[in-house]
Amino acid sequence: MSRTKKVAGGATTSPVKANITYKPNGGTFEIYFKDSKEKVEDLESIQMIILDADRFSLSGYRKASKSSYVSNYVHNTKKEDLVVGTFVNGKYQKLAQGKYQDIKEGLVGAKYTKNVIGLLFYEGEYLLADLSLIGVAKTTFMDFYGKTRPDGLVTFTVSDAIYEYDETAKENIEIPEKRLKKGKMTTWFHLLQFDVEDIDSETGGLADKSDEELQNYFDNNSSGESSAPSVSTDDEDDDEPKIVSKSGRASKATTVVDEDDSDDLPF
Repeated sequence: MSRTKKVAGGATTSPVKANITYKPNGGTFEIYFKDSKEKVEDLESIQMIILDADRFSLSGYRKASKSSYVSNYVHNTKKEDLVVGTFVNGKYQKLAQGKYQDIKEGLVGAKYTKNVIGLLFYEGEYLLADLSLIGVAKTTFMDFYGKTRPDGLVTFTVSDAIYEYDETAKENIEIPEKRLKKGKMTTWFHLLQFDVEDIDSETGGLADKSDEELQNYFDNNSSGESSAPSVSTDDEDDDEPKIVSKSGRASKATTVVDEDDSDDLPF
């Protein structure tokens, strides 16, 4: 469900100005600003007014071409085709098209992704951003969003505590600090936490206007190859992004979690 009703027609260029990724193992966010090509790393929290959080895509890293996967957005991966490709030397290359369950085996490194699109509040300004969540972060957010459908400003923070998934108990188990020095094959991760603040009418109007622009874009790029590169990354450009670190926090992770469709692994 979008924040506003869909409006027919619209632009063919994505209005999204920033891409955000979250790393459950390290417990940090990373923002890539498309216009400036600046990448801000090691953020322990972000703030966003959620406009649309009912879409999925594929993301991840393709070792064969040393580039990131990009795909269109879909509401249902079992009923709608994903168009998946990558950018190599600035040129888009289509790799697969079809239902997720039918194409995932041939896309090594691709991750089933929840896209949270909204107005990112960063350094006193709002800009349209796409937050990609995979694994345990995807699951945690979907539980929160399904129960609350927040209209205000959502603060995403990472837990200080570290967890591991207990397959037998089917739950996340907090582990003591002393355990971090043991067991090299254990997967540890931070959980996402959420807090919602009310917004004033002026900010709400900005959010509605931005959502109308976003839905116009989706309506005009709802299917086919025209929508394939809708999730863009810095791999589209040959220039190296400028890196800005916002935290000296050291990652306490040891391994990367293997994520999959919600019918498979829980993280």
